[in-house]
Parts: sequence; structure tokens; C-alpha cells
Amino acid sequence: MSHLNRIIAVDNISRGQFVEIPTIEHTNFNGVIRAGKTTTLRAALLFYGTRPGDIAKAKGDAFEGFATFYFPRPSSFLVYEYIKGDKTYCVVCSGKKNQVQYQFLDTAFEQSYFLHNSQGITTIVDTAQLRVFLEAKGFELTAKIGSETYAKVIQSNKRYRGKGANAEQIRRLRPKYSLPANGGSIENIDRVLSNIFSSKASVANIRSALTNILVQEGLISSRTLTLDEHAGQIGDWFDSREAWMDLENRREVVFSLAETAAGYQGVTNNLSGLMGRCNDIGLR
Repeated sequence: MSHLNRIIAVDNISRGQFVEIPTIEHTNFNGVIRAGKTTTLRAALLFYGTRPGDIAKAKGDAFEGFATFYFPRPSSFLVYEYIKGDKTYCVVCSGKKNQVQYQFLDTAFEQSYFLHNSQGITTIVDTAQLRVFLEAKGFELTAKIGSETYAKVIQSNKRYRGKGANAEQIRRLRPKYSLPANGGSIENIDRVLSNIFSSKASVANIRSALTNILVQEGLISSRTLTLDEHAGQIGDWFDSREAWMDLENRREVVFSLAETAAGYQGVTNNLSGLMGRCNDIGLR
């Protein structure tokens, strides 16, 4: 099963530090108001293809751009390590001119990959140095791509029919680096997650997003969800459930009857044995 394994914030949440956030089980975020808990949580949306502009950071009455906030320095990164089947990959995000840039890395995260030692001084690398170091180790760090291209790759958008170099890049990266395994697709997952993360989630928006996914996957033929086609199956399910609940309510009676039946069977067996012996000695 594919899943996001951990998020590593490099030289941004804490200057000059590596902050790791595990995402596979249960992580608690504690802190005072305006400590950055929600902002940090929303950074997870970027991995699933949410556009950076839709992940705004409040700054007074205005909003600070995602790239400006998370990538204040050339050595600032957000690294998303994810598992796909038996492989571990990373999405390495950086910023340039208020734009988020995405790269795929075909190995698990190691802090040492992002550190450079020169004359006894250890510093965090920038994007150019990172490529040199990783390629020297034999790893693939793909070329930088934008948010639209990235979303089509990570979500495995199979309906994209573009042409040109960008389309070719998507088709080349998608089989290896998309999150879904076995040819699946999670198109529009960013819209669903954005609504879930929102403090004022709209049921209508979530329903619309789910409906779009079902339509695009061919699971329903229109944008109106109905139960007509499976009404018989649902009726059978209710009948089976009610029968099971009725049986559960009569559990003690059933067990008592089963014990009585077993007792009668024992008596019957004993009588059969006695009858056989009577026949042997000629008694009736």
C-alpha cells in the first residue's frame, strides 16, 4: 500500500535545523495559539498536489505566499518521503522567485545528503549542490517541475492528453513516481483533502469532489449519486443484517437449545445402544 511516510522540514520551520514529522501513525501537535500548528499541518497538502497558492499563510490581514514562507533561503526544503510498494521515494520541494519547484528522488531521505562539510564547517546545501551530491552517489534527482505538472504525476492523472516536452515528462515520471500503485489514480484527492483540512469544510464541496472522482473513474455515469442500480443489493444487505441482529438478541436461547439438542442426541445414542443389547439377548 502506498502512503506518505514522513515530512522533513529543512532550514525553514527552525532555521538551520532538520524537523521531522512522522505521518504513518498518530502524531500530536501541541503548542500555544499562533505557534504554527495548522500552518505546519497544511504543508502536507502540497504533497498530494494542492496548489501552493491554495495553502495560504495568514500574515495580519493579508496572506504570505507559500514559497516565501517555507523557502526563505536557498537551503530551505520540504522533503516528503513516501512508500510505494517495496520502494521508498522522496519529493524534494524548494523555492525560487516565489514559486515552488518539485523534484523526485529515487531513494529514502538521509540527512547527510543535505549537508556539506568544507574545512571543518558543516552547512546545509542549496539545490545546485544537492543535485551534485546525489548524482555522485548514483541516485536520480529529477529536473525541477511546476505544481501543475507535479499534480498530474503524483496523482497519476491518466486522462491528461497533452503534447510536447511537458507531456512527455509527465508520461515518463508517472509510472515510477506516482503515489498510487498498480496503475491506480487519485485524481482530485487534493480537493478532498483541502476541504477536510479546512476549518470551515463545506459538505457540498466534499460531495462534489467525491462525485467528480467517481465520474472520472467510471464508477458512476452521471454527477448525481443514486442508489437505484443497487437497491436490490442494499435490500438484501438490510435483510441479512436484521436477521443477524435478531439472532444476536436470541443468543442465549439458541445456545440453550443447542445444549438441549446435544443432550437429546446423547439420550438417543444411549437408547440405541440399549436396544441393540436387548436384541442380542432376545428381549423386546
